[in-house]
Amino acid sequence: LLGRSPGKPSLSPAKGTGEGTGGLSRLSANSAAYRRDEAIVELAGSVSGESAAGNHIETDRLVLKTREEGNGFDWARAEGHVRGTLQAGALPGSNPPGGRKGTQSYSGDRAGLLFAADGSIRSLSLAGSPAAVDEAVLPGASPAPGRKLRADSIEVALEGGRAKTARAQGSVRIESEGNRGESDQATLALSPSGEVQTLELAGSVRIEGEGRSGRADRAVEVADRGLWILTGAPGRSATVEGDGSRVSAARIEIDQRRKGLSADGNARALLTPRKTGDRPATPIGDSSRPIFAKAVRMTFDDTSRVATFSGGATLWQDASSVFGNDITLNDHERTLVAVGKTRTVFSPARESSGKAAAERKDRSPSVITAHRLLYRESAAPGNRETPSTSGGGAPSIAVFEVSVVAASGTWRATGEKATAWIGADRKLERVEMSGNVAFSDSKEGRSGQGEKITDWPGEGRTVLEGSPAWVLDRDGNRITGATLTIGKRGGSVEVTAPEGGRTQTIHKTRGR
Repeated sequence: LLGRSPGKPSLSPAKGTGEGTGGLSRLSANSAAYRRDEAIVELAGSVSGESAAGNHIETDRLVLKTREEGNGFDWARAEGHVRGTLQAGALPGSNPPGGRKGTQSYSGDRAGLLFAADGSIRSLSLAGSPAAVDEAVLPGASPAPGRKLRADSIEVALEGGRAKTARAQGSVRIESEGNRGESDQATLALSPSGEVQTLELAGSVRIEGEGRSGRADRAVEVADRGLWILTGAPGRSATVEGDGSRVSAARIEIDQRRKGLSADGNARALLTPRKTGDRPATPIGDSSRPIFAKAVRMTFDDTSRVATFSGGATLWQDASSVFGNDITLNDHERTLVAVGKTRTVFSPARESSGKAAAERKDRSPSVITAHRLLYRESAAPGNRETPSTSGGGAPSIAVFEVSVVAASGTWRATGEKATAWIGADRKLERVEMSGNVAFSDSKEGRSGQGEKITDWPGEGRTVLEGSPAWVLDRDGNRITGATLTIGKRGGSVEVTAPEGGRTQTIHKTRGR
């Protein structure tokens, strides 16, 4: 049957030698039949076949179509408990660098094989519930057994006697060394040693691995770079979750070797305190609760613990927020830097009921804009560089630079630099501004100028200092002194004279 002479098959009831075919070199079965008119061989019962390349197949029933020349096969069809192996680098001249020989084992309910002119396998098609292809290596080789592929159908293309690509359709599941993926379709490109070079998942993609999970319309793994690329369908985002946090964007890259992640295109994030106790360093909100973020692009480096948000970046919690063209969070140094038209909103904490709620009811948020913001979280309680009126440890400090504007309700002040102290309870304690300071309160009809101004938002008290400082009310009355303390948001003004100097009050006379 498997010899070279057409029309003179050498068929025994159990075995064929296949000498000189270059393809299947050994076949065995419980029974066999040859149909000369159809050029078909049927084997049944414990069928086993092996090729010169070391590939083999086992099944309940195997049908083979011989070539017209009679010295090889065009195709084969297997049915029932199909299983076998495909060798990588097993043919002469196809060994991978270093001599490593990998193998893919396969199984399914049905299988189809196409043979090349030299008799080697050109393609393998599998169907099953499920069909399976597993990447492995020979004993003693490295690394350990690899990827496992399951699907309704799998097609493996071979070249030069080795598996080159694999395509899977329907309920695809793939696993490898702690990673797992699911999708509607999958395509794998294999190296000469049988390892996966690239993996592409498409349709309802879900992946898990290294403490992260992801969802996307399409995901591509570049194995030799340790890189995953996830993309969403038009109008939808890819999503990655890990350690309680979540990132979504049109495109997400996960660098497993460098332990980094980047998100591009309408990126959104939910940042939560880690199980280790680490939390985002931001001047707004309660750091023990989640912080939301959005930007055009985001990057997260787990090694340096640095996150960057670029392009209209915003971090917020409830009504408090930080905005900037670019924002950088450094969890190791406990800092936040925002640049380019920054806007920070400090909203009073909400009180559900009681006296505290009644006292805070009319309080407006404090808003500070500047070209640059540098926030540094306080040291451990006890290292009190600056007294904190709220108690519970040293306050954190936010520094605003260049064209600073601070506002709260009808009160507004401008200057070149401002420093805000934020208490351990995450409340804005006070704001100190310097450099050509000017302020106004439209409700009280009062304005003023000085060299330095300090405001306590919670108390509605402002201190203006200068050489001298002055305040003007809506009636044109003017008060001048070294220190002017304005209480109750303009309800009163206390004047302190400079040392060795004097104060001045000018009352404008109204005409009758």
